[in-house]
Amino acid sequence: MELFHLIHALWIHKFKIAAATLLPALAFGMFTYLGPRTWSLDLLYHLPLEAVSYKKLSDRFYSPENITRIADALKRDGHTGLAEELLTAEGKAGLQPMIRLNILPGYIDFENKERLKISLERSWADNITKLEKLRSELLSVHLRGAGSESLTALSGQVRHNFSQELPLYLIHDQLRSNRLTLNARLGQIEGNRFEARQELLLNERIRNNLENISKDGTRGMDAMTVNFEDLKFEDPQQTLAFLPLPAQKSLLDAMIVRRRAAVEADEAEHAYRTAMLALTDELIEAVAAKMTPGYTLDAYRADLDKRIAALDSEEATDFLKTHIRYVENLALGYRAMTNQDKPIPLPRGTIGKTLFAAVVMLILSVLVVSIAEYLRRAQPEKTSKLT
Repeated sequence: MELFHLIHALWIHKFKIAAATLLPALAFGMFTYLGPRTWSLDLLYHLPLEAVSYKKLSDRFYSPENITRIADALKRDGHTGLAEELLTAEGKAGLQPMIRLNILPGYIDFENKERLKISLERSWADNITKLEKLRSELLSVHLRGAGSESLTALSGQVRHNFSQELPLYLIHDQLRSNRLTLNARLGQIEGNRFEARQELLLNERIRNNLENISKDGTRGMDAMTVNFEDLKFEDPQQTLAFLPLPAQKSLLDAMIVRRRAAVEADEAEHAYRTAMLALTDELIEAVAAKMTPGYTLDAYRADLDKRIAALDSEEATDFLKTHIRYVENLALGYRAMTNQDKPIPLPRGTIGKTLFAAVVMLILSVLVVSIAEYLRRAQPEKTSKLT
């Protein structure tokens, strides 16, 4: 079909094209203008986080168990539709359009590391290592919803979840990490205990041999065979055999005293860490048993006060006080920096969306008219060929 015929067809159907372009675009614009508006709200937290800490926080927050807590609370407040929207979202990717955790400053992206190039002078592995050590300063929880009232309700539950419920999971994880550290140290002490006692026995035997030499005099010294391997001092370049007898005895006495002190210190540390391991196990069981809907960080803090009042050991009291300080720091960090939840309406973009719809409909209208004109003109040619 020639260009002239195409332009002629478009001119003939100009009113149809205009109607097909403007009416749907105007209808779409009216729907956009009169339809439900999207609102947003940001909760800001002062949480210095590294990559590992952020991943733990993100995984815990988006876990099905935690989202179910938020949804159940919304249902109790009468926001059933919003609760179902949260429950039916497909994992973290489905929840992020409604609830997104953002790291500030924005150039730190713990989740999409391939988008960040720290330096071209280092290898990519070194860049990843540098990224792991970066610390964010702030955490922003960005909420988005279709209604101001529902978004305010969601903000209240997320705020409560961050300040009272989510820290319980982090406390449980921290206690389990402390337990692993205590258990590893106990294993190290128990593994070194045999060697330390053997060294102490060896030093005492050598000291007794020197005492016998001192009592027997020269005759005894000539008669005894001294094992130079046993007499080696801690410095491999020196040996007790080359020192005068009184100096040898003095040095061995000092070594025995020091070794006994080290053994006693290990025993005391073993007893302390064993007791702290038992206390940590009690805390882990207490947190796991009470992590139910309705149990909050404030309630856990009150339970710790009752527990510390019942302790009779100074070491256990100090250990529990350290844990209480950790809980208090969590309570401060997971408290939003702003106290008012005021949703902000997002621009509707009515004009831009209407123009986009008009352009799309104009292209479709021209395409339909062109195809129709081509078919109309091709029909007579086909009929003439047949006759």
